[in-house]
Amino acid sequence: MLTSLAGSDHSFAFGEIVDLPDPTALAWIEAGIAAAISESEPAKPVIEEATAPAVPEKATIRRGKRAK
Repeated sequence: MLTSLAGSDHSFAFGEIVDLPDPTALAWIEAGIAAAISESEPAKPVIEEATAPAVPEKATIRRGKRAK
């Protein structure tokens, strides 16, 4: 899946590999929702492991007067 998609009877996450009926698969591929993969090739992760953004050791919060 190239995007997350959910409905009343299904839920697919970005990067998930799903088996769909041919007409649905072709429509989703044309729409850019999914990509075709070969069953003979091993699945590759779509994204690498996520990393958390750097957090400064000390953050300063400045508070001004509130707007009225």
